[in-house]
Amino acid sequence: MDVKAFRDYFEFDDDDLYANRMGRLSDKQFKAIARVDQATRHFGRVGGVAALALSAIVPCVALPASLLTIYTKDWSTTIIAWAGSLVWLAIFGGAGAWLLLSSRSAGQPSSVVSQSEGPAQLRQEKRTTGGKYPRSYLVQFLKVGDLDFELDDELAGRVTAGENLAVYFTGGRVLSVEPLPAR
Repeated sequence: MDVKAFRDYFEFDDDDLYANRMGRLSDKQFKAIARVDQATRHFGRVGGVAALALSAIVPCVALPASLLTIYTKDWSTTIIAWAGSLVWLAIFGGAGAWLLLSSRSAGQPSSVVSQSEGPAQLRQEKRTTGGKYPRSYLVQFLKVGDLDFELDDELAGRVTAGENLAVYFTGGRVLSVEPLPAR
């Protein structure tokens, strides 16, 4: 295993690895995860407010305009305007409410680190893009114990099958990887 490539890719050092072996995050890892969580919550708040504001625009314009169609007794236009406004409000209002609620739900990141160890099992999966001109490409996966994760192109070929590894992770995010002595 090319240890340096994994260290560079997952951005961990000896202090991080030591903390992960002890079942916890290092201060640097905790701050990095907290920064990502904070940015995600900020996006949820901004996106939620924007979606709620957008959900109010069409009903504010279409409903008063539909009142004019009642005066002219054009009921089909009135019904279309009201139904369209309700659908618009449900879609964008629902998305806004969901974004706002999800931005409130995350608290402090978990500092519990899990470990998966065992022989490395490599596999490739062929994927195809959709659309008018589909393309096929290969995705590399590494399975260590119960953990199965996608290998970036930078890491493909840097580990050999059967190599004994320990992978430290939290919340589905790989923190560090190290080779273990052969069993």
